[in-house]
Formats: sequence, structure tokens, C-alpha cells
Amino acid sequence: MKKLSAVFLAFLMLFLCSCSDGNPVATPSDAENITTPESVTEKYNVITEWGTDLLPEKFPSPPKGTHDFSIVKGEGVSEAFAYSTDFYRITFICPEQEFYSFSNEMISLGYKGGAKSIKNGTYYTDGFSGYWQNGETYVRISDSTATDSGEIIFQIDIAQCVDNFPSALEEYFPKFNGYCMSIGSFCGHDGNGEQITDEFEGSFAMPAWHWEFRFSNGFVGVERAEFEEYFFEIEAEGFEGILSTSTVDGFTVMSGDLTKDNYGVFMLYNTNLKTLDIAYTNDTSIYFD
Repeated sequence: MKKLSAVFLAFLMLFLCSCSDGNPVATPSDAENITTPESVTEKYNVITEWGTDLLPEKFPSPPKGTHDFSIVKGEGVSEAFAYSTDFYRITFICPEQEFYSFSNEMISLGYKGGAKSIKNGTYYTDGFSGYWQNGETYVRISDSTATDSGEIIFQIDIAQCVDNFPSALEEYFPKFNGYCMSIGSFCGHDGNGEQITDEFEGSFAMPAWHWEFRFSNGFVGVERAEFEEYFFEIEAEGFEGILSTSTVDGFTVMSGDLTKDNYGVFMLYNTNLKTLDIAYTNDTSIYFD
């Protein structure tokens, strides 16, 4: 069994291995289920208050110079890259520099997370990336687009924090206690390594499989101590591995890769965004030979 010795193999592994045929950083696939509550969606020139009671009580005020605000409701569904609960999506335009005050206010209100603009990304998609949670509310930037005027159109999703960790995985791996948007992405493979299903039907009947939580589907608001404690918890179950630190797309990231027999847990922790990508498998050859 080969042992990983550098962080880059871990993040390349996560980047390359997926059942999804589309962009692995996809926004929720249930966009067609979004509905507009009556008397909620409105457009303003410049606003200083959101003007709706649909947002959490603990939520920052609009960034200075915010305009063209709207809010819509989306329905939760049980599939990868879609929220498992109903959510609200807000869209607004504001100066780029003012958004950082919004991010800082999230932290001051008790949220864990962070935001950063990514350019020429190799692992992360270009644009603003941001995730937060306070144990009750999950918040993420689902899209951002620069305008000709130098402002940014932000699309932010707000959902309920839900424990989406699959109980079936606990037969093989310790549970990670965190919050993510959905049930993760499952892939079943035949004896030749070919994908045969992307749906988990209650049992691991196929010869090989992997289950991933990464990018927008990863765990958010994770402190470094929580990540390290989870690494050592897995290690205590007889897995062997290493912790590595490196820089990816301007972020300081930590890789935690562990294997036992043919089972593997591969993790990438972003110390700036406080996000944790995890891939679980019963066949490490899915990721490397």
C-alpha cells in the first residue's frame, strides 16, 4: 500500500475523483424548485436594512452600498449538491471591499468560517468563496460575479444546520460531527473499478465504493483543533497516516490521509475558510494504484 507523502496528492485526488458528470463545485441542483414568497422579492437603489423577517435574527446588515437586493425560497431535497432542508437565497450587489466588513460581522455575531476572493485557482473555483455556521444557521456564497462597474453580484444561501453524516459510514469510520449542505456524493463501483451507481440504497453491496464531502458539499465552520482531533480519532481506530501542511490557491491547507487494510480517509482542511473536505472509501485503488 502506498503512503501519501505530500498534500498535493491529496487535493489532486479529491479534484479528480467524483461521480458527478458536472462541475464538482456546482450550486444546488434544485434551482428549479426555488419559489418567490409574496411581497418579499424587492429591488432597491441602495439599502441599509434587508427589509425582511425571513433572515436569521443573528445576521449581518447589508454591506455599505448594497443595492438590487432580492430573496427567494428554495426547497430541500435528498441528493448530493442540494440542500437537505429548505433554504433562502439572497442576491445583492455591493462594492467588493465592503463585503469584507460583512464577513467580519459574521464572525463577530458568533459564526465560524471565512471568505476570500480566488483568482487563477487550481483547486478552488475563481470568484468569492465563503462559508459560515453558528450551530443553527448555515451560510455560504453560492455564486459571485463581477460587474463592469467594479462591484460584485453576490448570491448567498442561508439554511438550517443539519447533521448530514451518513449513519451507514459509521460501520467503518468514526463519525465527523459537523455541518454540510447535503448527504454527500456516493459512488459504487464494480470489480473492475467502473462506476455502477451514484445512489446509496441502504447497504454497501457493491465491490468498491467511495463517499465524498468536498467543495460546496464539504463541512463548514470547522476549527483546526476539530480537524486534528478527528484525525487522531481515526488513527486511534487503527488507521495509519500523516498530516501535511501546504499552500493552495493562497490558502494554508492541511492534508490528513489515513489508511487501514484497503479502507481510506482523505481530508483537506482549509485553515482560512475553515472548511473540511473528506473522502471515504473501502478501496484506496479508486484514488491511487
